[in-house]
Amino acid sequence: MSHTNTTLDSHDYAVIIAGGAGTRLWPVSRKSKPKQYQRLIGTETLLQHMYAQVSGSFPPERIFIQTSAEYVHFISEQLPQVPDENLVLEPEARDTAPALAFATIAVLARDPEANIGIFYSDHLIESGTEFGTAVSSAFDAVKKYPAHI
Repeated sequence: MSHTNTTLDSHDYAVIIAGGAGTRLWPVSRKSKPKQYQRLIGTETLLQHMYAQVSGSFPPERIFIQTSAEYVHFISEQLPQVPDENLVLEPEARDTAPALAFATIAVLARDPEANIGIFYSDHLIESGTEFGTAVSSAFDAVKKYPAHI
């Protein structure tokens, strides 16, 4: 899938959250290989599938992956096209809210005008077209009603 959405602008970014240990899906998902790095459905891992979905709306330079240092090797293996500068490494695992805050701060440090969409690596999206439309609508709403976000 390639970048096809033309309504997003140069200040729109995607962050894929991929740092969780996936312990709730035990015994399939383990800390040594959480669910987002596994092929649970089809031939792609959940992370690869989400990256493909997101890349339909965002160019590669504006897609970031947030993870912890212990999982970087999975990203290098599964998404070799993602440059190191697009990895946001959590200094310490502290659950979802701090992860979202950390990702936001990391992107805003690069672009203070950034609009950021957060996407979970372990969500399965079946329709790329509908997903792209929803992403575009969400970013349009942010721009139209910034005080409401």
